[in-house]
Amino acid sequence: MNVVDAYAQSIVSGALPAGKYHKLACARHLRDRAREGTPEFPYRFDLEKAMLFFRFAEKLKHYKGEWAGQTIHLEPWEQFITGSVVGWVHIKTGNRRFRTAFTQVPRKNGKTLIAAIMLLYLTFFDGESGAEGYSVATKRDQSKIVFNDCKQLVQSSGLKKRIKVMVANLHRADTASKLEPLGADHDSTDGLNPNVVVVDEMHAMKDRGMLDVMETATGARRQPMIYEITTFGDDPVSPWGDQHDYACKILDGTLVDDTFYTFSAHADPEDDWMSPETAKKANPNYGISVNPEDLASKVLKAKGIPSAAATYKQKHLNLLVNASNPCLSVVAG
Repeated sequence: MNVVDAYAQSIVSGALPAGKYHKLACARHLRDRAREGTPEFPYRFDLEKAMLFFRFAEKLKHYKGEWAGQTIHLEPWEQFITGSVVGWVHIKTGNRRFRTAFTQVPRKNGKTLIAAIMLLYLTFFDGESGAEGYSVATKRDQSKIVFNDCKQLVQSSGLKKRIKVMVANLHRADTASKLEPLGADHDSTDGLNPNVVVVDEMHAMKDRGMLDVMETATGARRQPMIYEITTFGDDPVSPWGDQHDYACKILDGTLVDDTFYTFSAHADPEDDWMSPETAKKANPNYGISVNPEDLASKVLKAKGIPSAAATYKQKHLNLLVNASNPCLSVVAG
């Protein structure tokens, strides 16, 4: 069994702890694998495409913190997400199945680094001449976080021989491809032709202006990708709320969209939010990039401060909380 299927099986079987929609995302993958070759399902999982991405990622190096200088190692859950996004293809065209990837993971689980690797790969190594890659957020400073990760990954690896690094631009001359950060001033984005867009911290977006512009602009590409990363938000009536609801309906089976990939790591409302087991369930990088002692200290503070409890539940457990009154959190316990 390949690594992507094996991870999905470990979640569905209960061998690894996971919340409802984490399990449903894995069940969807296994169900789709079983549908391959049937008349109503025009997609197949191309393991070699997934492995190519894994090999690319694991040639790059960490550039900060305790792992600085060490080669990146993709955890099984990261292989599941990225392998699914890159590996599922249309049986006739060979183009990627998924056009949007909506991933919700609590803080400090390394989702930004993975998004930066995906942005580099799909901009410069996707076989798309003149590819344009963009890191997008509500403010340009925020969009520079993923972009700066891309810069550092290039500079700390052999990629710097092929990709030119500028202050606010990465480009590769032989493929005429470029990568840049963009803020949410969507009036200034006319004329863009993105192959891949990473949307950082989508929960902070107040309107769909930038998203609509980017989704419209990808129309000329063979296999564009809008790769959205976020923690849970607190406003169900927002671009994040709409996307979260759409993703849940797909995983619940009430809506079908075979081009929309979604993954959420989260606790469930009935869980004891103060328990280390709940923290482990919600954080796939628990004990790796997520420090158990740090979470324990946040829980200790949250026990006596309702607003701190709401923040912990939302940002570290990916639970929905009441935005206007933390004391009325739907996950209070």
